[in-house]
Amino acid sequence: MPPYVTRRRNGCYFRARISADFQSWLGKNVVVSLRTSDPKIAHQRVATVLKTFRDHMSRASDIDRDILIQALQGAVLSDNAVPVNESHVGRAIKAMTFFSQPGVGKLLESNLIQAEKLAALRSIMKTGKPPEPVSFPKLNDPDDMERWLNEIKTRSAEVAEDLGYVGKWFEPNDEGTSGVVSQPEEHGKAWQTFLDEFWKDNPGYSVKSISGMKTTFSYLERVWKRKALSHIVKRDLVEFSDFLRDFTSSRGNKPLSHKTIQRQLGEVRNFLRWAVGKDYLKDDGFQTVQARKPTQEEKNAESRRRAFTHAELESFFYSPEIIERKRDDRWWTAILLAMTGARESEILSAPSELVMIG
Repeated sequence: MPPYVTRRRNGCYFRARISADFQSWLGKNVVVSLRTSDPKIAHQRVATVLKTFRDHMSRASDIDRDILIQALQGAVLSDNAVPVNESHVGRAIKAMTFFSQPGVGKLLESNLIQAEKLAALRSIMKTGKPPEPVSFPKLNDPDDMERWLNEIKTRSAEVAEDLGYVGKWFEPNDEGTSGVVSQPEEHGKAWQTFLDEFWKDNPGYSVKSISGMKTTFSYLERVWKRKALSHIVKRDLVEFSDFLRDFTSSRGNKPLSHKTIQRQLGEVRNFLRWAVGKDYLKDDGFQTVQARKPTQEEKNAESRRRAFTHAELESFFYSPEIIERKRDDRWWTAILLAMTGARESEILSAPSELVMIG
């Protein structure tokens, strides 16, 4: 990450330390969102924010923390921000979704100019600045036309979801206004609405497992929001995997362990596998998304379990706790654990056919 930029969850932030002379009223650190999750965009924006920070620190004795934060927030998009009127955004959504209506293949090449403007508006909405010049395809080749239409349809669905228009299509009319055309009900259903059906089809989970999976789905909701299940792709699952990698648990204020990330990612993969089997979703290679690799510390922790050495067994069997103790069921349990190296739960749940007497 660039200097002065830190990553928290799915966003990049400007973070700087306050000089000790001014910490009594400005605090030790100042943190401001850079309004992006892309490190490249964060690198572009942090220069202006850093300059603003240094300018204000040169007269820190005359300002308070609120003024400093407001100035830094204003500097995040000061060079790149382009005001977008809300009515223009609405018209853009309606026009972009129009590209997925039947008969759009008859559009003339002149409509590409409008498409280019709409693509630029989407870039402004997402990044705060216009995109690089885009070369749109000519409509001579039917295959190129089909690929282009599929791309426009994907973009239109993304824009509608970003601004909360899930489950509706907009079709412009002659007056330039729009009429709402309802989609089939299942097309725009958020993924959360399928959880009850998922539990019904998978009744074998224990109460503890269900509790853990509900925690996983609450994390998933932070990343996917209320995205339609039919629109989920492999990239969405990768984003959730990255979220788990960067997430800090409130319990112990530590990152999630490799084992926990594996379990939670596996639970989401199971849900998506179920959705694919029910034909609610197309398989996009979800099973190939993997958790982060274990750290060296986690690898060492996994390798700590080993067999007892001969010296350790002698020390154990000749200790007063073993020799002088009454030979009850707890005594024999300890002996079995020492002899086999198994855990207590493994011994107690071992099937009878594995137990040889005499």
